Amino acid sequence: MPERAQRLRSARIAAGFTSASAAARRLNISVPTYLAHENGGRAFSVEDAKLYARRFGVSLEWLLTGEGDSAAGPSRWRGTPVAGAISYTAWEDRPPLDLSAPPSDYLQIAVVAGSDEANWFAVVVPEGLDWQSVLPGDYLLARQVSEAQPNTLCICERTGFGGQLRQLVPAQNVQVDGKWQLVLRAGSAELDGTPLGEGGRLLGQIESLYRAL
Repeated sequence: MPERAQRLRSARIAAGFTSASAAARRLNISVPTYLAHENGGRAFSVEDAKLYARRFGVSLEWLLTGEGDSAAGPSRWRGTPVAGAISYTAWEDRPPLDLSAPPSDYLQIAVVAGSDEANWFAVVVPEGLDWQSVLPGDYLLARQVSEAQPNTLCICERTGFGGQLRQLVPAQNVQVDGKWQLVLRAGSAELDGTPLGEGGRLLGQIESLYRAL
């Protein structure tokens, strides 16, 4: 087994995953793909390594090269604020979401030492939402950004009814008539592709999915 694959296996076990298939499901990666990465049948890319390092709580440098301190992580956890639940139909009568305020709920996930922990948040996927490959109870992990990268999926706050009501929605930064704009990525044909609209705002860019087993 290649050394990089051995380090991946060690990181997965240290992070508390007793099986490779359980880790793959939690990371929303196909089981055969992850197994190939861990047994050395297929080399994993730097982008794959970034995801594994972040979710298993180890140093990216250590995972890729074996250098540095691997203990920067597997036993280190952070409480990621849960901002709320995604919704396309239910509106909330509340002020604009303040991600700097203390949240009422946290999601405990592994974190890589030295990462910008303060800028992460999570949203939960509720029952009845048909979108992409997410399931009810999944968490979308997002990083706060002021501007979305092209074609990325994001979490946004949408306003309605004269700006009095709000909801959290997934959106994508796409090019429309030569301009980049955020459009809804919904589970219904009626809403999918709808512009975020006046008063809507970008909260963060979706980086990964967390699935409870």
